Amino acid sequence: MTGQQERGSERAVRAYVSNTNANTVSVIDVASGAITGTIPVGSSPFRLAASADGATVYTVNVLSDDVSVIDTATWSVTATIGVGNLPREIAVSPDGARVYTVNSGSDSVTVIDTATNAVVATVTVGDEPYGVAVLPDNSRAYVTNYNGDTLSVIDTATHEVVSTIPVSDGPFGVACSPDGTRLYVTNHNADTVSVVDVANGEVVATVVVGDAPIGVVVTPDGSAVYVSNQDSGSVSVIGTAAGAVTATVPVGQFPQGLALGPDGAAVYVANLSSGSVSVIETAGNTVVATFEPVVEPVALTVIRAPEGSLPAPGLPPEPGLPEPLPVPPVTSAERLYVAHTTANSVSVVDTETQATLTTIEVGASPFRVAASADGTRVYVTSMGADRLTVIDTATDTVLATVQVGDGPLGVAALPDGSRVYVANQGSDSVSVIDTATHSVVATITVENEPNGLVAAPDGTRVYVANDGSDTVSVIDPATDTVVASVPVGDKPFTLATSPDGTRGYVTNYDADTVTVLDLVSHEQTAEIRLGDGPSGVAVSPDGTRAYVSQFGANAVAVLELPANQVISVVPVGRGPMGAVLSPDGARLYVPSFNEGTVSVIDAASGSITGVLEVSRPMAVAVVAARTA
Repeated sequence: MTGQQERGSERAVRAYVSNTNANTVSVIDVASGAITGTIPVGSSPFRLAASADGATVYTVNVLSDDVSVIDTATWSVTATIGVGNLPREIAVSPDGARVYTVNSGSDSVTVIDTATNAVVATVTVGDEPYGVAVLPDNSRAYVTNYNGDTLSVIDTATHEVVSTIPVSDGPFGVACSPDGTRLYVTNHNADTVSVVDVANGEVVATVVVGDAPIGVVVTPDGSAVYVSNQDSGSVSVIGTAAGAVTATVPVGQFPQGLALGPDGAAVYVANLSSGSVSVIETAGNTVVATFEPVVEPVALTVIRAPEGSLPAPGLPPEPGLPEPLPVPPVTSAERLYVAHTTANSVSVVDTETQATLTTIEVGASPFRVAASADGTRVYVTSMGADRLTVIDTATDTVLATVQVGDGPLGVAALPDGSRVYVANQGSDSVSVIDTATHSVVATITVENEPNGLVAAPDGTRVYVANDGSDTVSVIDPATDTVVASVPVGDKPFTLATSPDGTRGYVTNYDADTVTVLDLVSHEQTAEIRLGDGPSGVAVSPDGTRAYVSQFGANAVAVLELPANQVISVVPVGRGPMGAVLSPDGARLYVPSFNEGTVSVIDAASGSITGVLEVSRPMAVAVVAARTA
């Protein structure tokens, strides 16, 4: 690891980095790049903020719904403050009197008095807030509402929302210019930054940046804005005079939070997937140092250490975090069928040896893969060819191809293996295939843009997620008719049922939620807030756990059922698309499309036990290994 001391005071410069899955904050000495301390905090720490004098660092803990207050002189937590549900961002007012936390799960902002560490107000804002910035004169706080595509403007004297400013798709981070005249808002889904005129409350410019921008900071002289692009692995530098990107700086994988050094000479970038911190020199916009390894860094803040703080001169540093344990090989004897959308093929992978046993050509753009209950057949939808491919797993050869509707996505087989159901997104229909004859025996009209589907454990119902109408269609296989339509969240992606068939779990990609359905009454019973872009979902055989892949968060959320509580978050590769349990329920397989890997997670402990390297996996199915 390499480091660089910033210009200015001889007091040490330190970076405080949140390690989201380790439930700790690392302290890095910037001059040496060494981790000199580790501070236990709450569950799943996310963003951090420091007081102006550097004496205190605050971190929001997403899963414990609280704030840890860290004394930077002693590296100890001096207070824990309860806030709203799923706090994700935090800011200290310029005068140091208030701390503002943004609570995505409760659509609110908590206001804390820093003198007493007491909550003095809770302000309701827009739909799924993420970022917050306070004006230099402390008069207003601005909050991004990710699902509302707006900024809420809070009067800090009255703790009331006084106006709402439309921005663009998926606003995430927000930063203010030093003179308080401009706001810069990262729009995660639009790949842009909105420039807001504070005086008139309007967007006056839009700047195109990299893929999925998140973090944003403004230099002390207001001349440049730095934006982290999580899917591009880069930082865009916007020249405020030009109103355009003047440089793009490659950093680590999946960059998240940004922080300026005390004198503005450097920008620090937390790279979640790389396990590193990049240091960009602002004079030349080049990476001059990289701190690694850092355990799952999500965000950071950089301060000058207070006089007399640890470690004292002449004393050895505190021990750092241990080196990450090597990921062991996968030891289960199972076969994965992996759909490669860009290669128009399915590969068969031995999970024990990690060898590709064979590659099977299928139709253009394979999207989903499903195995029959007995593991003798694998079904693959090809959305570019409008067909279903049937693979015989005894020989790993194509047994049949069946033309279905327009743009087939989801596929599911009835438990008895007699029928296969295919969701055709382009034709708003479901094709019903007789597996004995490999022919379409019915076409069922559903609602707009059906995506994922699942069969009930007893085979008496098929459930279809319609991402264009935000509903679930309920099909009776006895008559192949729709018998109910159930409203769910925004853009339902796929779904799973409990083992007894009484509950359904629907991932809502744009709402960042899972809808829980009563499958007897066809009513919604709960809504679970998660991270960015929930996609796949699987339920354990005993019904006590659900596993949800989150495409934008590069993680899997583990839910306790039926309490519907998130109990852990497991980082995986970039762009996880699905979640599939092994036949015995012992392992979870998660394909990460952007990373080119399949993560193998021990279902009991929630720990990663192996990583399979594959090419651009869109979906997987798993079957037991053949016996001789």
